[in-house]
Amino acid sequence: MGLTLTLIYFLYMYVSPATWMPWLSTITVQPFIAALASLCSVPRFLTRSPFKASPPLLLFAAFCIIVTISPVFHGWFGGVAESFYAIVIPAFFLFLMPLNVDTSARRKIAVLALFCSMLGLTLTGIRDYHLAPEESKFVMVEGVDVDNEAAATEDRPTLYRLKAQGLIDDPNDFAQMLLITVSLSFIWWSRNWLKNILFILLPGTILLYAVYLTHSRGALVAIVVMITVAFRRKLKLLGSLALAAVGALGLLLSKFAGGRDISMSGGADRLGIWSEGWEMFKQSPLYGHGFGSYGDTVNIAAHNSIILVAAELGVVGLVIWISVFVVSLAQLSRIVTPSDGTPPDPALRQHALCLETALTAFLATSWFLSRAYYPISFLLVGLVGGLVYQESVRRPGADLIPPWKTCVVWSVAVSVAALALIYVMLRLTAV
Repeated sequence: MGLTLTLIYFLYMYVSPATWMPWLSTITVQPFIAALASLCSVPRFLTRSPFKASPPLLLFAAFCIIVTISPVFHGWFGGVAESFYAIVIPAFFLFLMPLNVDTSARRKIAVLALFCSMLGLTLTGIRDYHLAPEESKFVMVEGVDVDNEAAATEDRPTLYRLKAQGLIDDPNDFAQMLLITVSLSFIWWSRNWLKNILFILLPGTILLYAVYLTHSRGALVAIVVMITVAFRRKLKLLGSLALAAVGALGLLLSKFAGGRDISMSGGADRLGIWSEGWEMFKQSPLYGHGFGSYGDTVNIAAHNSIILVAAELGVVGLVIWISVFVVSLAQLSRIVTPSDGTPPDPALRQHALCLETALTAFLATSWFLSRAYYPISFLLVGLVGGLVYQESVRRPGADLIPPWKTCVVWSVAVSVAALALIYVMLRLTAV
């Protein structure tokens, strides 16, 4: 029952049933589903210890605490309740996912539910895209600047971009969700090629076609990064980079971005937004300006999760947020290739590789999206927690947690590198 309610909780967020049943928008449902799912998960909590096996769950919980109390650093005590409610809704996944999705069968069920729901949204959107884009809730209509010069809206070519509703009511968010879904779908991969073609490759191709119809430039970059990460073990780094380069060329030739420029100058509008976030970070680099302050100050989305977290939570919040993914990826790597030399479990290795690619998709697209507080990141880390716990049960005493010194060094290094890259990009734009 806990698994069923957990999946209902997630699908309610992302399928957005209020789109088809407007009366649902007049009532508050999510907290009640979360509370009921948590109550049904208590028996599993009493007999399992995934939180001990997977430090990212505790690190993400610490991040949520920082988000909650961040307004206090600027004297706004009333903001604590608002921050708590905003972050606790996705934070439930840190409790629900590792407890209820801690076996291969349960993980497959969760992925199947996600896959089928995204396929349903995709088929609906593709139909509208080709038959009635102007009237559809699943298509965004926008103009395209020609040669990066401002032009009157009526003189600009029209670009149709596929999207969904609710939390993915934006082409870039929808593309991110679809790439994550495709990555996770390979958890179902088997030795039966007919099943693989019919139930993974063909539906996956439809999802990837939908990603193309979003015309998301961030998704294009993410696909290139995903190819590099997914094939680096088989082809080594140079081979995977070469394959990624070929993929990037193919995507560019297919006009993946819908005619929009893909360059530093083409992204000048977003770099301008990053610049304002950078100024906020410089004013309060240690603990930031508090949760929600970016939108209040800049009046527009940050379009970069690093900038968002740095501006609102400072270096402290950023390093902890980065550490969640650094440790998660390190633990997945130890499942793929056990550090003690024992052969990996084929099924769990496959699940770890899929989650590694899914996390890569999230992080790569988050470079262009401000989605640090969105449920999908909590869900992915929760899935990692359940997988790590399963591996710890299979191999009691296995060294699945990297040394803390290594985790801290890598987390700080990645945080500094990300901030340095943003700084360099802003300086190049200013020249």
